[in-house]
Amino acid sequence: ARVRMGLACEGLGDSASAEKLYLEALEISDDPSEIAVHLARLYSRMERYESAQLHLEPLLQKSVRRFDGLLMLARIYINLGLVDKLMELTWRLTVMLNIQLKSDTVDSAADLAVILSEAARRLEYIEEILAAEEAHVLACQLVPEVIQHQLNYARFLVRFGRVRDAVNLVENLLRHHPDQREAFVVLAECYEAMGAYDAAQMARKRADEMLNMN
Repeated sequence: ARVRMGLACEGLGDSASAEKLYLEALEISDDPSEIAVHLARLYSRMERYESAQLHLEPLLQKSVRRFDGLLMLARIYINLGLVDKLMELTWRLTVMLNIQLKSDTVDSAADLAVILSEAARRLEYIEEILAAEEAHVLACQLVPEVIQHQLNYARFLVRFGRVRDAVNLVENLLRHHPDQREAFVVLAECYEAMGAYDAAQMARKRADEMLNMN
């Protein structure tokens, strides 16, 4: 009951009441993992990243299988600049999802983003949709200059019915990178999903023109 009330307060923008209710629920719960995730999400929105970290890290030590909490903790590590912990956590994700990697090291944000992009696909396959989206967003955040991660995220949004969000993402991408042929292909897919077939045809025509130019 306290968790439901906390969610309601959070939805109304009453963060203080939500925090109080979540903490009360945490004290009496036999299974604190879900409550800890709610509380950490609230703290993240309040930019109280250290508090969020405090509540999520014990879940990992107990080997609780919560992909949403793990990926939320990855985002917290990014915001706190805890690179070593971020790398260790991402490797844990690869083990949990049985991801086969070409090397046994992660040397850069680009490597990490590739792992997260692969993790998103695996999470989507096992119907961990919220965690899959978080992985896509993290990959985009780590290397915003890598267009492919944003296109992967756009296609994910289309698959789950959030076509307008996908269109906004790709249109914004093309405003900054008008030379990206694949972005026009994805945009056409978005327009088709919306039933905007004339716009889709124009986007595909532009993609074909760019292909011929090369």
